[in-house]
Amino acid sequence: MRYAQHMTTATPTRKDVASAYLFGTLLAPAAAHRIYLGHWGTALLLAALWWAGWIAVATRTSGMAVILGAIAVTGAFVWWVVDLCLMPSYVHAANAS
Repeated sequence: MRYAQHMTTATPTRKDVASAYLFGTLLAPAAAHRIYLGHWGTALLLAALWWAGWIAVATRTSGMAVILGAIAVTGAFVWWVVDLCLMPSYVHAANAS
């Protein structure tokens, strides 16, 4: 009974800035840093923007697709750089909630 009682009172884990940066740099195309911090929706959006852009550039189906793909990849890259700059505040917000 004591073991079962211990299992039901789990404490929330605190997020770490170093781990967020590690996920953000090594697994950037999967937006793992956003998943780690609990931002699932924007993580999916960032990953979709990144990969759809690269697919559009790589397939070269038309000139417009390449241009739109390049814009998508550039936008995802800028988003990623902003995330890296704001990572400590994201971790602080995740730990506060």
